[in-house]
Amino acid sequence: RVRDGLRIDAIMVLGGGRPLSDRRTMPFVEERCAAAVAVYEASILPKPKVLTLSAGTAHSPQLMTTEGLPIWESTAAAGSLLDRGLPASALLVETTSFDTIGNAFFARTSHADLAGWRTVAIITSDFHMPRTRAIFEW
Repeated sequence: RVRDGLRIDAIMVLGGGRPLSDRRTMPFVEERCAAAVAVYEASILPKPKVLTLSAGTAHSPQLMTTEGLPIWESTAAAGSLLDRGLPASALLVETTSFDTIGNAFFARTSHADLAGWRTVAIITSDFHMPRTRAIFEW
């Protein structure tokens, strides 16, 4: 359960694994998306932005559209969040990184620093938390 009344600037949702479709991610990423929605709904106004992270996984072939374009992990997660009722105006995607270090670097340099975010909720899985904490504690 997420406590109500959270005051945060942004929610960052880490990707992982090859997307299943343009609006479906791996089951553990779907759990992250559900957690992100809960945090978003518990937050107070102004509502935070929700940034989905990752272009893909370097050791896994990229999922492609029928037109031959890549389906990024972050855009698939954004599609999942839209399907869960998150407003499109709240969503941002990061499509440059291919690992957790890259997630942190591009989230900070392309989004957090530019937007002035100071309080950020990082959404990941329990198994990924030690690595995430070590990398994201700026």
